[in-house]
Amino acid sequence: MKHRHLLAVTSLAILVLLSASGCLNLKPKADPVRYFVLHPITESVEVERVAADGLRLGIAPVTVPSYLTKPWIVVRTSETELRYADYYKWAEYMDKGVQRVLAEDLAYLLGTDQIQMNSWRRENVDVELKVMVQRFDVDDQGQVVLEVLWQLNGRTASSGHHAVRLSGPTPGTDPSGAIETMSQALNGLSKTLATKIKP
Repeated sequence: MKHRHLLAVTSLAILVLLSASGCLNLKPKADPVRYFVLHPITESVEVERVAADGLRLGIAPVTVPSYLTKPWIVVRTSETELRYADYYKWAEYMDKGVQRVLAEDLAYLLGTDQIQMNSWRRENVDVELKVMVQRFDVDDQGQVVLEVLWQLNGRTASSGHHAVRLSGPTPGTDPSGAIETMSQALNGLSKTLATKIKP
């Protein structure tokens, strides 16, 4: 009994000494990780809208290459080498983020709120959109590359390849600016698709 009491007193004394010396820091540390999302077209941006006459659009799950399935933001250092930014992460999976932005952009550009994602009955949509991302990243100089294959089925039937390169802030010095450039690249894809979807 005395041994247990002595051990408890000794442990308490050590904790007091550690706290007094500053070796025991119980304050929560700030999380250095920053989280980002892609954003849709803002209404303040002047865009040409397409009258879609109540179009019902289904957007299938977007496919992305496996290197984009990780939570870290990808920075391309060469055509064959990538690195993941330790403290910059996506707040949502890339495939979900691209699908969400396309849905919001096309709802705005086409003037319709009848957009379904993931699953639907064929008779409940006029046009089905499938998008396969082949590349979507930013390099050390701030250049964003977006490459996708897309397909439209239904009232409108067409397919194509969309590729764009945009320059912006470098991810190392201005990560939010680099994400802004990536969002603009994706918004450009939405504008292209809107012109292909006919009422």
